[in-house]
Amino acid sequence: MKIAVVGGGISGLTSLYLLHHHSSHQVEILEKQDTFGGDAHTVLFQQPGYEECWTDTAFLVFNRSGWPNFVRFLDHLSVSVVKSAKSISITDQTGYSWGSTNLGALFSTWSNIFKWRTWSMIFDIFRFHYSALQVLGSPKANMTVGQWLAQEGYGNAFRDDYLLPFVGALWSVPPDKVSSDFPIGILIQAWHNQKLLQLFDKDEYLTIDGGSKKYIDKITQKVPTSAVHSNTTVISVTPTGNGVILTLINGQQKHFDHVIFAVHPHVVTRLLTEGMSVKLRNALNGIEYSKFDIWLHYDDSARPKNHKVWAAWNMFTGSHSTPKDITPSSCTPVTFDLNRLQNLPRNKYGSVLGTLNPVLEIDPKKVIARRTYEMPVVSLAQRRAADLLAEVYEGRETNHPAIHLHPRLTITGAWQGYGFHEDGFISGYLSAVRLGASPPFQLVSSDRSVEISLWDRMVSDILEGVQCIRMSLEKYHSSVWTMSLSPKWKLA
Repeated sequence: MKIAVVGGGISGLTSLYLLHHHSSHQVEILEKQDTFGGDAHTVLFQQPGYEECWTDTAFLVFNRSGWPNFVRFLDHLSVSVVKSAKSISITDQTGYSWGSTNLGALFSTWSNIFKWRTWSMIFDIFRFHYSALQVLGSPKANMTVGQWLAQEGYGNAFRDDYLLPFVGALWSVPPDKVSSDFPIGILIQAWHNQKLLQLFDKDEYLTIDGGSKKYIDKITQKVPTSAVHSNTTVISVTPTGNGVILTLINGQQKHFDHVIFAVHPHVVTRLLTEGMSVKLRNALNGIEYSKFDIWLHYDDSARPKNHKVWAAWNMFTGSHSTPKDITPSSCTPVTFDLNRLQNLPRNKYGSVLGTLNPVLEIDPKKVIARRTYEMPVVSLAQRRAADLLAEVYEGRETNHPAIHLHPRLTITGAWQGYGFHEDGFISGYLSAVRLGASPPFQLVSSDRSVEISLWDRMVSDILEGVQCIRMSLEKYHSSVWTMSLSPKWKLA
């Protein structure tokens, strides 16, 4: 067969590689941008007075527990990886800040030690990390993050100073969307996969030595140049009785036997005017998107004013005395310390920073590059669309199609999982296998099994007991405060 892959992100590149090297098919890839990789984009960075280096804009780190198949793929490609870092700091609009690197960062000011807000957050962090796994497999897994936090009595400090900004930064989703749309079960399973729920014995984080372009080049340079098309915009895809016609922006038409869509769902529905049921089209169109900017720069003022909390990920949850306010509906602003994340020594390369949706003014003279991304939002609507698409492929295997999609079409993408590179690789891998590819290794499940130890259950029960006492005390103090303000108590 002659197969076209539309879209050059991780899913499209995986399908291209496996179909070219591990099947008898003829395959081409078409990408509208001038580079391949999607959110895996590497830029040449140089601060005056320092050596130049390659650094990434979006896809930065991974580990072996949460990305097992992608790591095996890198090993197969002989791509080198180096150690990375995974520390965070959070600063709000009042200047309150804390960091995870050490106790000095956690209690970055003396006042933090005496704030109930700090201790409430710490208590809820322990409580969450010890009890979260109990949600998986229960009806609560389908609740949104906001619903679950409210039902379980988690405090505002835990919600606003830890969970919502951290989740928002990981998935580039506004905090209000995390609260209202993000399923708690997906969050917990994804964190469990990456060992983020473990307070101790966390998995080592890695980054690609030299940037993600290393693995991208390994793929594209091992395919004939005649099959790799950048700066090529497809404007329509039309399935016919004996193939599929791709129409390009320059008017050229290309004929293929099968087309793999490796683009965002709303792009699929725009390109494909026929060959898809209304139910599936509506489901794909129901997925929301988050748009965000990444600035690569060397302006240290984009980090927290309190140097004690400086971390690999520095998040801001308020205006921080800047002209631009952060609202719950805007993506969490983050300044990434790429020196730490991509193992780039500061004394050699200077300050290598990336800021997502900056609110602190960045000196334009210190900006190396800017890039805009659009990502599907993980939500119940996204999960429904992914489930419908799974029914399509299951129906093809059993010859009992449930949801219609033309048999000469395949839709792939990281959005069908948790939205990470691992999910994009798995989706591209499965798309190639369905078309007859025989990959060099078998997939393993990236969903870790849930095993709650007796110790974890005991600690969780103790913490839940303390939580009951805490809630009772808070209700008592609230009622006393209300009575003290009433006219009756004032007269007395």
